[in-house]
Amino acid sequence: MSEEYNEEQEALEETEQEEEFQVIWQKTFQIGDVGDTVRAGAAKTAYAVRNAKAYTALKWDIMDLQTRRKRKLLLVGKLVYATHAGRPTDSDLLQEALQQVDTVTKELRQKEADLSRLCGVRFCPGCGSCEAVSHVYCSRCGRKLAEED
Repeated sequence: MSEEYNEEQEALEETEQEEEFQVIWQKTFQIGDVGDTVRAGAAKTAYAVRNAKAYTALKWDIMDLQTRRKRKLLLVGKLVYATHAGRPTDSDLLQEALQQVDTVTKELRQKEADLSRLCGVRFCPGCGSCEAVSHVYCSRCGRKLAEED
């Protein structure tokens, strides 16, 4: 009987060891999954940090260009109004101001396109509002957004 007891005890211990091994294996596998998740999260974070500098620089450039464009448009408005009010404006001066508006606008659209590619957004050609790619119309002014930037 002691021999049978020993065999049963050994079988029970083997079963317990096998179960313990399975638990350890599963935990190890789960840790591997967590490790993969952590690695993926770290990669996304590193990507975000690398792009944060570019994002910030583009946002500042866009704000600066918007301000410059508004100032140029204000100058054009003053020149046109001066002509309307009876103080003729040199057409070369007005033409130069309009060309400056065009130059700044072109540069602004390029920076907005760069930011769009970086962030997955696009800008309204009417008011400059930042819109999700899924939007068909601008949420600020209602203008139809271009299909491609």
